[in-house]
Amino acid sequence: MSGRVSAVRDRCLELERVIGARARSGSLGLDDALKLFDGLRTHARPASVIAFNHLLTAVSRASGRRSSTSESELVVSLFNQMICECSIKVTPDLCTYSILIGCFCRMDHLEHGFATFGLILKTGWRVNNVVVISQLLKGLCDAKRVGEAMDVLIKRMPELGCTPNVVSYNTLLKGFCNEKRTGEALELLHMMADDQAFKMCSKDLQLDIITFTIMIGALLKGGRREDAMNLFGAISSYGLVLDAETYCLIAENLIEEESLEEFDGLFSAMEKNGTAPNSRLLNAIVRRLLHRGDISRAGAYLSKLNEKNFSLEASTTSMLISLFSREEYQHHAKFLPEKYRFLNEAKK
Repeated sequence: MSGRVSAVRDRCLELERVIGARARSGSLGLDDALKLFDGLRTHARPASVIAFNHLLTAVSRASGRRSSTSESELVVSLFNQMICECSIKVTPDLCTYSILIGCFCRMDHLEHGFATFGLILKTGWRVNNVVVISQLLKGLCDAKRVGEAMDVLIKRMPELGCTPNVVSYNTLLKGFCNEKRTGEALELLHMMADDQAFKMCSKDLQLDIITFTIMIGALLKGGRREDAMNLFGAISSYGLVLDAETYCLIAENLIEEESLEEFDGLFSAMEKNGTAPNSRLLNAIVRRLLHRGDISRAGAYLSKLNEKNFSLEASTTSMLISLFSREEYQHHAKFLPEKYRFLNEAKK
């Protein structure tokens, strides 16, 4: 009997070691996670909760990548199996419940998410991990319940001894912007940046470039270009470095507004400031220019893509093929880099 117990224990420890190593290396895929879960379930010990958390996280992240609720539902099923079917009782910890809350939010079952959060409080754990509550904030914002999210952030989090971080505020900003409540989002941004009383309550809060990118995108969508440009110009005063994502928003808007000289100047300034254009930015610029029929400029930015050894995205390739299948554009092929002129030849 002792030999059998020893073998089960050794197998459990080996599974935990493999799961931990795979999780740390980022190589724990969905199928492997499910196989390892089945193995661990029959050999588990109380301390196996850490390994189970790795497995649940892997399944949960598969759901996030594919924007599907099916894996979130699977996580809930696996959680129930962990609770009910393990040969030795494994008790969930704060991390386990945090994973579960995230899944409930993605499944649009906020009521279950809050019930799980209530269970955490009832258990007596200190909820000073902002990640747990931030998932509920995102769930509320996704459900267009931004007012309730604001109440959680301003009132409930401080009551629980949990100081909101910039991710919490960015979630709320995005929620306001998605509901086209740009004015309220702008008020929140100014409060975050300039209100001294607010800063005292949210100590160590540092705005990041994502904060400004969210707000600039919303202002541009709302037709408030001047406000967006003013905010864009103020970014450096907060000690932040502009990134390609922020430049992309402004660049696309300038092209759409046909302010092409201003756009070229912006791109030059970006390169001088040391912000290297990424593949997404250059592809987006090429598509915008092609859409308005500016083949010459599009060709210049296709050359930049080539110089950096970036690939064309499928949507960019599709637009090029569609455009040069039309006779009126075939004589413009001379403006394209050499490698793309086959588009014109193929039509002939």
